[in-house]
Amino acid sequence: MRKLTLGIALASIVAVGTAYYNRTTLITWAAGEMLESRLNGAISNIERTPFDLLISADVTRQFVNDRHGGLYGARKAFLDKYLCGPVFGDKHDGYDKQKNMNSACFDVLYAGNGSDVSHWYGKQGIPVFAAPLVARFRATMMQKARDHLADPAHLRAFYEARKQLAVSYIRGLNADERKQTIEYLESAQVAFATFYRPQVQEAYALVVKTEHDWRNHYSNLDEQRAGTTVSLSLDQLDDELGPFKMWEAANAHLRTVSANASIAKFAGRRHNEGGSQVVEAYASITADLLTIVK
Repeated sequence: MRKLTLGIALASIVAVGTAYYNRTTLITWAAGEMLESRLNGAISNIERTPFDLLISADVTRQFVNDRHGGLYGARKAFLDKYLCGPVFGDKHDGYDKQKNMNSACFDVLYAGNGSDVSHWYGKQGIPVFAAPLVARFRATMMQKARDHLADPAHLRAFYEARKQLAVSYIRGLNADERKQTIEYLESAQVAFATFYRPQVQEAYALVVKTEHDWRNHYSNLDEQRAGTTVSLSLDQLDDELGPFKMWEAANAHLRTVSANASIAKFAGRRHNEGGSQVVEAYASITADLLTIVK
């Protein structure tokens, strides 16, 4: 009788444990399916929607009100509307103070920049299988923007449709912020207008070359040392940092010949996509905005 009772108890424990395991597995599977579905939906949405419609008034408003501004602010506004909110239910810059954690969207995008995917996804409890879908979303988003704005006519139309929002924002800033914004626009306009001067072209080409060199240098080192532990002396470390230091020096030189080195590098990327006419369009757009807000 005792053996029978023990057998029944053991069977019950196994049955309950199996049921719990199956339920947990089912919940995990269902959550993964829902995440995959949301990601595919987000990708489909930006694939089928014309770019100028994707940059809606609320996206533009968030961008122009972003204190960091620039391309970083533009990307955040777009990601919040089409990836972070619909897929992860948060914002790119969201932060959970109780858990002392960034938002899930921030971490998966950070991992997409080359950091350890398994670490950052695991930290948020997100399955790693989502990483290629997030990468596809990002790539689709960036390529769509490049393709649309590489056409000077599209670029000018894009600006005209959103100019008043930008003007209203700048005019609404306090005196110090407005002064800083105008100074930035002035430096940007000069950087666009002078991008094709020989000394700027030479300095920009050096930045591109040295960045390519140091990235390849460290990539090769990573391959050579995969699975090993390396201890370096200070002299060896200094030698290894050489290509990176050359890139830093090239950037410092670019800052001496351009009114705004970041804009000069931006102009270089836009030139690669649409030629000098696109760079000239950015220069005229910046000049037009300055004329209105000064």
